[in-house]
Amino acid sequence: MSKITYEQKIQLLESYKALPRGVNDSLIISAIILDVVKANSKTGRTASEPGENQLYNTCMGIYREFLKTRNSLLDMDGRKAKDNSEAMRGIINYMVSFARSNNKPSSDENVIAGMTFLFANWDRLNDYHKNRIRLPDIHRSIEEILPMIRNGYDKKSSAKNELDSLKHGLTKK
Repeated sequence: MSKITYEQKIQLLESYKALPRGVNDSLIISAIILDVVKANSKTGRTASEPGENQLYNTCMGIYREFLKTRNSLLDMDGRKAKDNSEAMRGIINYMVSFARSNNKPSSDENVIAGMTFLFANWDRLNDYHKNRIRLPDIHRSIEEILPMIRNGYDKKSSAKNELDSLKHGLTKK
């Protein structure tokens, strides 16, 4: 067998990262990729350094778990990777700015809790939004989606009480 190249290592890791088996797998694979890059570069970062992408990676993990419940997968190849990445960053930024505009805490933990709440209550949306689960679609409609989940598409589907209890649980910590 010939020597395994750097490109083959990265290619294998990227293919596994695209279809992880668990919530934290993408974080672990990202750390491994950083270690492989560092081993082949004099200026690469190590996995032990805190990454500015931790919030992004956690939110993408939550989204991937949501997609699994819908029997769907996240396609992170080519142009779709850029579109999905921009959409997730836009959703995160919207959640942070929305919290700040309402004088609420906008820490990473609150954004993660908001992202978890968003996808856990996805079935409360009307059929049009419920069936549009691609990140760019969610990002385009986030201003409609969040109030609809919070207040409910109809009276029976209101998640306001659940949201208040989630916020109350966060402040007790």
